[in-house]
Amino acid sequence: MTSSIASIGDQATIIQDSLTIAIQEGDYPDLETIQETARNVLSLIESNINLQDGERYLFAGADSSVRPYENTGLFDSFLGEFIPDETDLTNPPLTTSGLIGQWGDGTITTTEFITNYRAVNETVMGYSSSLSADSAGRVFARVDEDTELDYTFLGDADPIKDIVIALNVLIAMPPPEYAPGALNDPTATTFGDDTPPFPPEEKQDNFFAVMNDLANMLATATDDLEQESYGLTLVQAQIQQVEEDYTLDKNSLLNIIGEVEDVSLEEAAAQIQQVQVQLEASYRVTALVAEMSIINFI
Repeated sequence: MTSSIASIGDQATIIQDSLTIAIQEGDYPDLETIQETARNVLSLIESNINLQDGERYLFAGADSSVRPYENTGLFDSFLGEFIPDETDLTNPPLTTSGLIGQWGDGTITTTEFITNYRAVNETVMGYSSSLSADSAGRVFARVDEDTELDYTFLGDADPIKDIVIALNVLIAMPPPEYAPGALNDPTATTFGDDTPPFPPEEKQDNFFAVMNDLANMLATATDDLEQESYGLTLVQAQIQQVEEDYTLDKNSLLNIIGEVEDVSLEEAAAQIQQVQVQLEASYRVTALVAEMSIINFI
């Protein structure tokens, strides 16, 4: 489990670094490349969330027979898309759906857009009903008659959930010129007719506000994931120590049993016979002492 958690953090860091570099450069010439990388990373993270040990899903809590995460397409529909009519930007958009559609056409502000995707429902994201309802239960390792260690780590832990949200939003994001905002020239009806800079300044501001939030979301999530996984590492170390202690006890008992079982029967019989002779001699001495009197002594 710990290696899968570390892998999720490592994969998220790749995207976070890409976003940070792009933001520092001030433009997004490689947005499509970053989005394609995000798709691949999201696929790997989904595989880690659904990690199995035999038939058990390790990140599903006590409800280990149920797949914790499934990309059902609901999240894609929730986010939606926005495509304006570039032949005449005053026309209705060609495509507008979901949260991104509302953001693109100005129905909601950038702040509302960020607030809404951060608060997306776990069922919409694709998590199992038990995880979404917070009823999956904890997982314990019974190391002896009196001690149970909690080694639960759920696939919808806040850091993992935030990483999944950020990657999905990044993948669905339209290019900066499709972000909400006025053109630099209010009389222009196409991007080509507009005055520099391109994309228009207000659109860039809204676009980069979202990208900065996604980068910060990933950075915070990877840090929190490392902190939360530390507790699991401690439990794993405890279990390993108990296992080593039991191994030592087992070996000690095997040695004792071996000493008993491996003894020479002839040697044991000789020792028993010697002890018997010594006991009989002792009994005779005791009897003689008991019979002693002044008359016998004289």
